[in-house]
Amino acid sequence: MAVRFSAVRSVFVRAFGLFNLALLLNGCVLLRPQTPPTPPLLSPAALGAAHVASQSLNIAFGTDDLSLQCALQASAEGITLIAVGPLGQRALTLNYDGNVLHADKGPYVPSAFPPEQVLSDLQLVLWPNAAWQQRLVGSEWQMAEPRPGLRRLRYRGRLVAEVHYADAATGDPWNRRAWLSNLAYGYTLDISTLSQ
Repeated sequence: MAVRFSAVRSVFVRAFGLFNLALLLNGCVLLRPQTPPTPPLLSPAALGAAHVASQSLNIAFGTDDLSLQCALQASAEGITLIAVGPLGQRALTLNYDGNVLHADKGPYVPSAFPPEQVLSDLQLVLWPNAAWQQRLVGSEWQMAEPRPGLRRLRYRGRLVAEVHYADAATGDPWNRRAWLSNLAYGYTLDISTLSQ
């Protein structure tokens, strides 16, 4: 009888140990930071004024770099972005009317950059902080400008993107160089407005 009890006890201890290991591993998965969704898009009208700009956009991700020349037109009626690669090939065309985003991506644009994310990044850099604050009320997103020339976006309290502006004294982001670091997806954007 003692041998049988010892065998049952040994099986129970092993099963309990495996159960605890499974709980521990499951807890690690639950504690691992999840990649946040794309931030909500802002209404074109939230920009507050019409803008037309020619921009140079440099994207760095992993070991790769991509340079694009962009034409951006934004008004209360909608946003249009046309991006051309170094060889003159159209890389990306976006049209957003505030409800529907139409996108056409070239074959060499990485799939890691969904059109919604590209537009959200541009809005994060160029749209007024007040428009972001109003859009994010009651959501899991928070926007802050802790000092002039710095903008931070958080999701559930976690910092996911940061924008740095070259000239903090200039209030209009359309007239200054900006760098966006997307911490959630691991890429950076260097945006220079060439003409407006």
